[in-house]
Amino acid sequence: WEIGNEVFGSWEYDTHAQAHDPYTYAILVKQYATLMKAADPTIKIGVVVTPGEDSYANNSSHPATNPRTGAVHIGWTAVLLSTLHALGVTPDFVIHHRYEQGPGNESDAYLLQSAKTWKDDAADLRLQLNDYLGSQAAGIELVCTENNSVSYNPGKQTTSLVNGLYVADSVGNLLQTEFNGLTWWNLRNGQDGSHNNDASLYGWRQYGDYGITSGNDLYPTYYIDKLLSRFTRGGDTVISASSDYDLLSAYAVKRADGSLALLVINKNPNFAIPASFTIAGFGPASTMTISMYGKAQDEAARTGTGSVDLSTQSFGNVGSTFSGTFPSYSATVISLVPPKPAAILPKPIVVVPKPVVLIPVADAFVQDGRGSMLNFGSLPYLLVRTNTVSRSQGLDRTSYLKFDLTGVTSAPSSAALTLTIQQALTLGIRTPSLKLYQISDSSWTETGIKYNNAPGIQHGAFASSGVLVGSIGVNGKSGVVSFDLTAFVAAHRGQVVTLQLMADASDGAFFTLCSKESPTGQPYLKMIP
Repeated sequence: WEIGNEVFGSWEYDTHAQAHDPYTYAILVKQYATLMKAADPTIKIGVVVTPGEDSYANNSSHPATNPRTGAVHIGWTAVLLSTLHALGVTPDFVIHHRYEQGPGNESDAYLLQSAKTWKDDAADLRLQLNDYLGSQAAGIELVCTENNSVSYNPGKQTTSLVNGLYVADSVGNLLQTEFNGLTWWNLRNGQDGSHNNDASLYGWRQYGDYGITSGNDLYPTYYIDKLLSRFTRGGDTVISASSDYDLLSAYAVKRADGSLALLVINKNPNFAIPASFTIAGFGPASTMTISMYGKAQDEAARTGTGSVDLSTQSFGNVGSTFSGTFPSYSATVISLVPPKPAAILPKPIVVVPKPVVLIPVADAFVQDGRGSMLNFGSLPYLLVRTNTVSRSQGLDRTSYLKFDLTGVTSAPSSAALTLTIQQALTLGIRTPSLKLYQISDSSWTETGIKYNNAPGIQHGAFASSGVLVGSIGVNGKSGVVSFDLTAFVAAHRGQVVTLQLMADASDGAFFTLCSKESPTGQPYLKMIP
């Protein structure tokens, strides 16, 4: 039983002489609890709290002194717990509500990283309980009875795949704490298209809804809840799992029947992530079952074509190490059933992502002279040449590659740009050089860039105005070359970047390289976490 709902907040109806007052609430809690326990002594009663000793300081008339620190606080939870202690009242649990964002400020990237702070809420509330209630605090449980992505006025994010992934990540992070329950707000609520439907937010439903279903509509949050039922249930044991990549989260439980379940969430909106798994103290498994929900199912709901439900696959004879690739914006549950007798409690699981390979989101070359008004973005090759004879002959060419590093949140241990040269011609006897520059302007498009609007060119001298990243001497007529971009990626992670290829003017060289439209030899950026 909960006494009150968010009673610290001004949005809640309160007719007491001192509205939203923790002291008044504590006195009423004692009255309610005494009568309720008299009617049924087996019931459990919870009181409303909020993290932070100074949060929701609605009334300064009854300050609380922290017995451990000696500091004086007038925040909701500090005054409430101090007053309950003085009244001799010990609740059975405390009630926490958690909404990650305010309306109008929703961000998909922020939401998918926000659940990491569940441990902070747990630590804060436990410390306040211990400080103000002393030894009586040990038996008080922490329970979250409301959780969702936005505090009010739900927009399109609440009905999108991103909110479904947040459900999974919220549960996964909460399992690492002492919270003993999480209730999603809510089952049914109602669609509303008048709030934040910004195009920057992922998703095709142009309305919000706190519920996981409305009428015949089943939102991604519904299917993720269904997926989580295949991950863990009451009686399971939470075990350690880790990933060294921020956009690939991993959680694990040992089930009561001896099987092992892994929850893996790819938070990258654009790229699949390959990963290898090492599991100590468990296996080999006689059966592996993989259940997944992601973009394919959400798109099927939009088009009416294909399955909207969880996908499921099973495999046999799986060892303690295995690999898998997880689609962008997806949640996956991997169930491993050991041979009988059941294996001992697994040791921590380490998830080590394989190298991440990015293809340019755009590439093109531009040409001066008669080709200055033409776009060459659709061609399967890139051209690079600096004419040493005459600027007017239209022989100068430079190439551009754009990479999206917004999903790269940590510095890689190594990163390299690999290019395939179809042909390298030189008028001299020197080894021709291929130079790579960073251009600060990434607003160009593959189908719109031309010599006359291309960024990063000093037109008079046909030289780059960008920052030199690297230079490579090209031996032979064709082959593969690589630029070390480890420091570059570390410095520009989280950004969209443009790289420019130029030839050394003193070489008279002419390079033909494969573009991303080429059937083979596409340029790519390979990063190892």
